[in-house]
Amino acid sequence: MAVKSVIRKLMLFSASTVLLSAFLAVTPSFGLTVNHDVSITASYAEVSLFDEISLARRAMQEDVLDTYYSFYCFNNVAHNIPLKDPTYKRLTFKNSYSRIYPDTCRTSFVYTCPTCKGDGLMKVFQCNYQTR
Repeated sequence: MAVKSVIRKLMLFSASTVLLSAFLAVTPSFGLTVNHDVSITASYAEVSLFDEISLARRAMQEDVLDTYYSFYCFNNVAHNIPLKDPTYKRLTFKNSYSRIYPDTCRTSFVYTCPTCKGDGLMKVFQCNYQTR
């Protein structure tokens, strides 16, 4: 999450710098002295940083829920556990992603309730995603 925040700040800084440069290029100087002999060139570090930002923009990543267990107690619904032992995966996408519901039930089996020791049903779900 921190890397995404830094990348966003750098992208905003780069965009604002470009916009400010464009604004100053088209507006009159209003009596300010302008040195036209100075060439505006980017250093290698700036070009490299820009390439990394554009690459990050093309292939973004997010850690998303992959699989999880859901327990349903036959004796008492208060003992149900909707999200047990979640696993995560890294999703790579170009623009955005969305989760597709309902989740796919991979398997289910009888399981002993950890609270009342009665029978219940454990289901294993797989989350589905669409990338854009």
